[in-house]
Amino acid sequence: MDEQKEQLDTLLENLKDYASLKARIISLTVADTTANLLANLITNAAVLLFVLLFCLFGSVALGLWLGQELNNHALGFLIVAGIYLFFGLIIFLIKEKYLEKPLINTVIRNLFKNSGDDKTNN
Repeated sequence: MDEQKEQLDTLLENLKDYASLKARIISLTVADTTANLLANLITNAAVLLFVLLFCLFGSVALGLWLGQELNNHALGFLIVAGIYLFFGLIIFLIKEKYLEKPLINTVIRNLFKNSGDDKTNN
């Protein structure tokens, strides 16, 4: 009887340890996923900022150059605006099929890319 009680106590202690370790693993996994997500967000935002600045200054330079070639700066900037309108319309027309769905799939894949690793460690 005492031996069964000891085995039961050992089993309960092992279950408590297992639950504690499992909770710790989940906590660390959430922290790792959150840290990776924030790091990706910050670095992508920095890249996006520099690309936008490049586009801004490139657009101004193109508008000035076209204006100088056409002897009318307003017309140069109007042509640049027309180029952006053209690209904006194309993006609007193809956004759902070629932009939104692949972006959603990529975000979901990145959020859960460590999920398969956790299953092999159980």
